[in-house]
Amino acid sequence: MGDVMKPQRDNAALISGKRQGYVPLGDAARLAKGRLHEVTGDGTNAFALSIAAQIKGAVVWIKSFRSGEQLCPQGLSRLCDPARFIFIRTVNRLESLWAAEQALRMPGAPCVVVELQNGPDLKESRRLQIAAEATGALCLGLITGAINSSAAHTRWQCESVCDAEYQALWRLTKAKDGQRGQWRVKLPNRLGGDYAARLVSVVSQSAA
Repeated sequence: MGDVMKPQRDNAALISGKRQGYVPLGDAARLAKGRLHEVTGDGTNAFALSIAAQIKGAVVWIKSFRSGEQLCPQGLSRLCDPARFIFIRTVNRLESLWAAEQALRMPGAPCVVVELQNGPDLKESRRLQIAAEATGALCLGLITGAINSSAAHTRWQCESVCDAEYQALWRLTKAKDGQRGQWRVKLPNRLGGDYAARLVSVVSQSAA
């Protein structure tokens, strides 16, 4: 691997994030609340669960019936308390986007996850962004297909890795607040009811 990608100072985020706050990821990485964040790669679910575990309150998870895969409560319990989740199954993409926008506007839904085959376009992402800003909720768009030009605050490429110590590699590919870098991530097992406020125990800078 090449040179280490050092995160830059995110002065813009320090200003804009005062009202909404952040979800800390460790080692200078963080996600702004009240924003839309896009996630790609085969590690999207682990990333979303890691973030959800650090936010108090209900987690609304939206996906289409056309997606054959479903999250298993027993599997969720490794990373996050499954009792906090509200699962919504939709008919199509438009319904998923509508459900996400409505959920983001509810005060009782501080974290909304929406699974999409293709990423939201500029108009769709702006609607999600406005809804998230209204309540300070954090919106995660998990994308399995094409990425579109959007108003997302950040975009992450998340991959699972075969390593004895680290289980994931998270790379920040877009950030409006100036953050840059990629991190090797260690996800501890939270089985047995130990749902700590800070799930990601180790997030270290990785070589590019």
